[in-house]
Amino acid sequence: MKFRTEVENPKYDFKLNYYDKIFTIGSCFAENAADYLLKRKINILANPLGVLYNPISIENGIKLLAGKIQISEDDLIYNQYEWHSFYHHSDFSSHEKDLLIEGINKNKNEAISHLSNSELVVITLGTSFIYKYFKTGKIVSNCHKIPQKEFEKKRLTISETVASLKNIVELLNEINPKTKIIFTVSPVRHWKDGAEENQRSKSILILSIDEIIKNKTNCFYYPSYEMMIDDLRDYRFYKDDLLHPTDFAVEYISNKFVDSIFNDEAKVFMKEAFQIWTSLNHKVRNRESTAYKKFTESLKIRIEEISKKFPKANFDDELYKTR
Repeated sequence: MKFRTEVENPKYDFKLNYYDKIFTIGSCFAENAADYLLKRKINILANPLGVLYNPISIENGIKLLAGKIQISEDDLIYNQYEWHSFYHHSDFSSHEKDLLIEGINKNKNEAISHLSNSELVVITLGTSFIYKYFKTGKIVSNCHKIPQKEFEKKRLTISETVASLKNIVELLNEINPKTKIIFTVSPVRHWKDGAEENQRSKSILILSIDEIIKNKTNCFYYPSYEMMIDDLRDYRFYKDDLLHPTDFAVEYISNKFVDSIFNDEAKVFMKEAFQIWTSLNHKVRNRESTAYKKFTESLKIRIEEISKKFPKANFDDELYKTR
């Protein structure tokens, strides 16, 4: 007897190894999944412009990285004693304009280098709602606590969303013709507009992605949203706000994702790398004790062994932490 509707895990015509680079962009769920992979020493860069929720913001973000958009004075605003960029998350905000621009440019260079060499790009869409700043007529990625009356809120149509996703794919193919692209929809519910609007918004994203992957051989879909609302349809898998997945739910979906895209060697590597990460993050009461010194010496030997076993991985940082 079955007690749950388990979503079938996709099988793709490619597999990644432990040394392949991944680039992710999109919602906060993208960062959660990336954190899971980082703890397993996968070379992944997540959300170099901060969290982006809608297709056009993601499109603009990639254009910015590719040099198709240049930051102008209109894109910067001073609010609540800080300078902000309408293309970036508030993590980039600074009390000095020059520091904001410096941080943006440094991050841009690192991001485009990683993206240009990534085997896989994962795009996590959160909503089809956009916000347009009345003063400039531009769609913003973050309102930076500016009063909502200064923005026009609009839900993208399917045709508008498809057009934006096509632009994203073309940009990525131009930057890195060999990369694979996986689209997924964030399982986080955007509830402030109500249940109906959340479903309409997510449906537009899902239908639009379907139009893209039917016509692009390097584009695929991963059912994160479906896994959350069908496979894990129980409030014990949601945080106290009843909207965000728990850590367990994120881990469950991330495990499924790993099984879909990585080969067997990579899975073995990730298991061993996570054991190293867990050991390094173990809380220590007394670093001068004999027991701790034995522990670090044993850990150093394990790191040296995994380095020999997987020579394309760099464990210099981990070895440094055992000193």
